[in-house]
Parts: sequence; structure tokens; C-alpha cells
Amino acid sequence: MSDASGSQNAIEGPIAGIDHALIGVADLEQARASFERLGFTTSPRGRHIGWGTGNYTIMFEHDYVELLGVIDPTQYIHGLDKFLETGEGTAQCGAGDEGCAWVTSVVVAARVSMLSAPENLQRLLEGQDGDETLQFKNIHLPSDLTPGLKTFACQHLTPEKLRRPAWLSHPNGANGITEVTIVMESLAGVRDAYVPSVRRGRGIGR
Repeated sequence: MSDASGSQNAIEGPIAGIDHALIGVADLEQARASFERLGFTTSPRGRHIGWGTGNYTIMFEHDYVELLGVIDPTQYIHGLDKFLETGEGTAQCGAGDEGCAWVTSVVVAARVSMLSAPENLQRLLEGQDGDETLQFKNIHLPSDLTPGLKTFACQHLTPEKLRRPAWLSHPNGANGITEVTIVMESLAGVRDAYVPSVRRGRGIGR
């Protein structure tokens, strides 16, 4: 498979790498402005069709960061309000909200779908030249597979609409997600959950 930098990795498995990291925010417009002051370029605002959540994305060539906020609290918001009661951020986003998404292919998604029923999701991207509808298929992974982090596998059904060249250029020079750090109360059993069996015993961190 390929990692986030596009290089080949000898490990073959159902997860091809990090697709995007979600950051739950209390004020979506304020979060966008803050990240732009940090030197990131944000995409136009998106609205999840049928949900009360919206987002801005920080796009890189192989992955992206999603700023996720509530734009209509009267609609379904996937537990984001519960998470925001304890603060903003990513990683352990309880009550059904996720902190990280894995990218999958069509064939891989079929394999992962044995874990849970696929969830179809659409996002309306509000562009200057008209709105675009982006489509996804998400499959939520059991929490014991990724201790400390709620995750889901994401299959992009309209990948050609996801990125624009102008969105990939960031004044601060950022070009991708290099790592995700998870704070755990206990490390017991964590290594076995995250390290593929073919690599166990070879050492980590190299």
C-alpha cells in the first residue's frame, strides 16, 4: 500500500492510510479564520446534506484536515454537541463523533463493510461558481480496533471534486499529515492493536 507521502509500503491490508483528521470546533467561522492566520488555505464551506453540521477543509495532496462545526442544531449532528461540551479538538471525540478517518479503495471498502453497515453521506460544497455535491461511503470501525481513537473507513465516491489545485498551496508550507498522536491512560495492548502482525517483532519507530 502507499503511505501519506505516496511511497510504497510492503504491508498489505484493508487500510491504505490516513484520509483525514477531524477537528470539532465550537465556532466554524472563527476556526476557519484562525487556521488561515496560521498560514493554511481552506476550501469553501461544506454542508452535510440531511445533517446539521458543516465544515471547512485544509487540503493536502494525499490527506486533509476537516474543521467540523454545528450550523443547524435542530438537525442531526452526530454527537458533535456532546463532544464540544468538554472542549474543541480531535482524537477521542465521544458520543459518535470521530477523530480520524482511514482511506479505502472500492474493494477494500467491501472487506471492511463486514464490520458494520456502510453509511452514505453527501456534502454540499458552496463554491463561487455554484454548489458541488460530494459523496462518500463511511464504515465505522469497532472501538477496540483503534484504542483511544474513534475511527471510520472512508471511500470517496466523487474524488475528482474533493480537491482543487488552489486549495493545495498553503502559505506556511504545510503539505500533509505526518503523524497522529493519541494520549492514552494505559498502553496495555495498544501496540498489538495498531501494529500489523507482519511487523510485530521487527521493532517500531524506525
